[in-house]
Amino acid sequence: MNIALVYGTASRPGRLWSVLESFSAAVGQQLSNDNVVNLHEAPVDWADGRPLAELSVATQHAVDVVSTSDAVVLFSPVYRASMPGALKNFLDLVPVEALESKALGLVSMGATAHHYLAVDNEIRRIGSWFGAVALPTSLYLSGQSFENGELKETALADVQSFADTTRAFTQHLENIVVRPRPLAAMSR
Repeated sequence: MNIALVYGTASRPGRLWSVLESFSAAVGQQLSNDNVVNLHEAPVDWADGRPLAELSVATQHAVDVVSTSDAVVLFSPVYRASMPGALKNFLDLVPVEALESKALGLVSMGATAHHYLAVDNEIRRIGSWFGAVALPTSLYLSGQSFENGELKETALADVQSFADTTRAFTQHLENIVVRPRPLAAMSR
């Protein structure tokens, strides 16, 4: 099983990156260029309407990581009650077929628990546009999930349970093609 992990911010890796690493370990997957899109280290082109073939090699590779995966988990901080522009821009570059009928998970993080639905609500709507199948739950962490820069045991347990859910959900969807196709794919 290949789960694409998208570090959805241009900010340098910190606590959210450590959650991505913990999640990867929990699903039993090594981090590599074949399964991680790190929008900090490998920024993608602007979604300006050009065909994918005209975009940079880095952008094409990032889209390919998502396209060839069995599932996608987005790691997003909450910025001003929304996802970062870097993540939205990347999703604007991804073709419908890359996420269609695919499990889509979300790990988001904010300063406090008050923003826990901000990114979740956006990603579910965007996932629906793609015809992706959003996991029934998402994982939200805040500053209180860490102690001395490390995930607390309770947060680590949540990461593990979300990883288990992601694996099970992805396996369940393995031979399912969701129909009808999303409206975004109908004109293709």
